[in-house]
Amino acid sequence: MKSKITLLFAAIVFSSIGYAALKNSIPPERSLNSFIVTRADAVESASPDYPFFPSLIRIAGDKTLTTDDFTSNDQCANCHREIHNQWTGSMHFNSFEDPVWRSMWTLAFNETEGRIGNECLSCHTPIGVLTHGITKPGELGTLDALSASGVQCDFCHTISDTRHLETDSKTPHNMAFTITPGDIKRGPYKDAESPMHETAYSQLHESAEFCGNCHNVYHPETGLPIENTYDEWKLSTYAANGIVCQNCHMIPVEKLAEVAATMKAAVNPGQASEIGPQRDNVFSHEFVGGNTAMYSALESKSKYDIAVKRLKIAAALDASGPAKTPATGSDFKIDVKVTNAAAGHNLPTSLPELRQMWLCITAKDAKGKVIYQSGALDAKGELGADAVIFNAQPKDANGNPTIKPWEIARIDNNRTIPPKGTASESFSFTMPAGSAGPVKVAVALRYRSFSPAVVRQLLGPKAGAPPIVDMASKTIIIPK
Repeated sequence: MKSKITLLFAAIVFSSIGYAALKNSIPPERSLNSFIVTRADAVESASPDYPFFPSLIRIAGDKTLTTDDFTSNDQCANCHREIHNQWTGSMHFNSFEDPVWRSMWTLAFNETEGRIGNECLSCHTPIGVLTHGITKPGELGTLDALSASGVQCDFCHTISDTRHLETDSKTPHNMAFTITPGDIKRGPYKDAESPMHETAYSQLHESAEFCGNCHNVYHPETGLPIENTYDEWKLSTYAANGIVCQNCHMIPVEKLAEVAATMKAAVNPGQASEIGPQRDNVFSHEFVGGNTAMYSALESKSKYDIAVKRLKIAAALDASGPAKTPATGSDFKIDVKVTNAAAGHNLPTSLPELRQMWLCITAKDAKGKVIYQSGALDAKGELGADAVIFNAQPKDANGNPTIKPWEIARIDNNRTIPPKGTASESFSFTMPAGSAGPVKVAVALRYRSFSPAVVRQLLGPKAGAPPIVDMASKTIIIPK
């Protein structure tokens, strides 16, 4: 029997007319309309203001750039070895090498006749866009090494401004940055000194808006929000308490639970440079989220391990059943609560139509016989229709389901869990004849970056299955 679903959290819902949210999910001092856009007011267009449209990035002084305008990663490593090591293997490091992204971008480019090109490229190879090193899929294999190193050191530290307040939506999205390559490197320290380059303090580098310009993506032709991680954070208690992206994603994973519990930034003492002073806080540059599939595929084991730890900290699970085993033929009900305990954005986030976070329930009688199951995988590794999945359901203009972001015209149902929100689910079945208690019920909240079907669609029939992580689990025993 399908589960009876009751959602007790403040759900964020997308529709064809924009982005709306239940008011009890919004900090009282904040106005929803001040930072959430609708289709009507989010559509920029190609113009001299946006020379790389649909990316909104701009170069200070409208200069023409080459790779010679950027400092190499190896040169940065001379003084910042530990930070360079942290960045190596991260998704920022691998953003251009990500095979799922490459396949999806190639498909998008071809199906939109190139209109979507820079929308995706600017976050995955910003230097490649700024130097015109790549403009079409045929150049994926010929891009220079610096541009192919993804979101690299000098790109981030020569960003001089975010121009999102000048956009129609007034919120960070689609790379609304100004970049000023040159000798000045910008960062979070007011007293930084270097024998290699000039330094400048940048409050922007300590803000959520810095991250939001890549981690908010709006459809360039409709203005519909496609990725909403920054907007989800903006609605949260984390934003209300001044906890920004860097406070969770640029600290050692062991400190994440502390931040989520106290709503106070944790500190990470150390050196930003091996020739620099000891500091009260140094931002880690691992940038790890939950993309276990790519860390596994790209053999970045250390980052994979951190991602697993983060996923296990992010959610909490509780489950309960009847006081005693019901008689045969009677209803057996299991109640489950899933709480977004330690993520400052929804669970899951990014492209929730691709991510899979679901409940797996298995009940066994006294003889070990399975008497109920929900959320199990079939022979192909796919979820059945009975599974309770926390995700989004995007539709194209004809109302058909789609996993292609450029086709999304509306999202009918967003069942992701907001920060500190709880989803309550009820699973009911009939106690079968011949079974008796005690009944053992195993409950797990499981996660994977993509379904096997999606991976095969994008990478071919021989692509391996993405790894599954049990974010949280609980076993309950229902006595006789």
